Amino acid sequence: MVTGFVSWPPPPPSPQIPCVAAVVGVVCVALAFVSVLYVPAIQKLPRNSPAGVRVRSLATLAVALLATLLCELLSLWLCVTQNNYDSMTCVEEVLNGIDLRRALLATCSSLALTLAIYVPDICYTVMSASVDQEQGRWTSWSSAFFPERGWIAARNYVLAPLSEELAFRAACVRVLLECPHCSFGTWVAVSLPAALFAIAHAHHVVERLRESSTSKHQIAVVTLFQLAYTLAFGLFAGWLYAQTRSVGAPIIAHVVCNVLQLPNFGGMLLVIRQRDIRCALLLLAQAFSYFMTWTCCTWILNFDALLYN
Repeated sequence: MVTGFVSWPPPPPSPQIPCVAAVVGVVCVALAFVSVLYVPAIQKLPRNSPAGVRVRSLATLAVALLATLLCELLSLWLCVTQNNYDSMTCVEEVLNGIDLRRALLATCSSLALTLAIYVPDICYTVMSASVDQEQGRWTSWSSAFFPERGWIAARNYVLAPLSEELAFRAACVRVLLECPHCSFGTWVAVSLPAALFAIAHAHHVVERLRESSTSKHQIAVVTLFQLAYTLAFGLFAGWLYAQTRSVGAPIIAHVVCNVLQLPNFGGMLLVIRQRDIRCALLLLAQAFSYFMTWTCCTWILNFDALLYN
């Protein structure tokens, strides 16, 4: 059974993967995921141009799908060689381990947990949109929550969450979790891919240095901050995958985080300083957020009872 805060039904027995091979494989996936962006034919395209977004997104998605496929093939090969099963028996074991109810409830619980974290920021966005509407600057609710359009929206809300979670969670975390004879605990299996996930995002510093007129000190601060919050999200997403063994859970969390972005702490502090009714609403929203988070966590703790009783 997976260790951690959640008591899930144990997954089907998995073949053991050598520790060194698992770590090397995880590092290779991260390197391939970033290196494909620096292929000359891809690198010369502007990052946010339609062609650049399309080619970069599809290239990283191809790497993620390949990594996930290789992970599945490795598991099947080890199943055949270590357990002396025939290939069809191993394929049947994999198919029998697919549980759509588990995947659906894991995705829904992940969505609830992630939204609970963002309740104050959602309330602030709604308040700001109401003020814009009163002052004639209103456009639409979709613009308030989904400002991007076209291929940039497809990258931010669909392709990036899908490719990154397949590569760093469905492939990397899974491989490390399937090393029970190693000293990898759940948090080690979650932390290493999360660290590589954060470092993989640091490659943007190259583009900032080349294209931006911002000082190197400011670029360093922005890069360190990006490393911190991508590491935090990587730990959260990896924890979701380790507890649920469903890639849908981290994918939906990633989508929510990309849609809502970082909480607008500056805007919320400004509302608090104004000491009006919106401040009270914000504080209530914060309390409700914590309540919802606790409720969702308690619900997930009893998830196996809900699923199998």
